[in-house]
Amino acid sequence: MRAALLAVLDGIGFTWRLGTALVRAAVSGVIGMLAGLVVFALLGLLAPKEWGGVVWNGGAMLTGVLAAVFAFLDSFRRPGPPT
Repeated sequence: MRAALLAVLDGIGFTWRLGTALVRAAVSGVIGMLAGLVVFALLGLLAPKEWGGVVWNGGAMLTGVLAAVFAFLDSFRRPGPPT
């Protein structure tokens, strides 16, 4: 009985961690995309005219996706030993 209760509590804890990780990833992705828009809009001005939109849009999307992935993976990183 005790093992079943601990398994249920462990499942609830994992679900909570997964939910917070997804929220962190979503927020970080939006912030990363906005930061990418600023940076790659400036870089898009330096690129040739036919490549400006590709640099701008692709860079913003790439920045947003990378920020979301890093935030999601960071949520499951175990903390180091206390110093």
